[in-house]
Amino acid sequence: MLTLADIGKTAATVQTITLAPLSQTDINYLIADTLSCTPDRARPLTELLYQKTQSVSLVLTCRWLD
Repeated sequence: MLTLADIGKTAATVQTITLAPLSQTDINYLIADTLSCTPDRARPLTELLYQKTQSVSLVLTCRWLD
């Protein structure tokens, strides 16, 4: 598998996207939508996941899938 450095040495165009951390409100809507429940019902889980992941989306997704 090629690394980003290897790909950058080719003729391929590489673009970097920097993502900001998700807000607690964004995470709450994501969880509520995923669980098909209201944001109020999802709030306790949101608070727990927000605290555990510090709102880093990749970590949030990985913990969610565990």
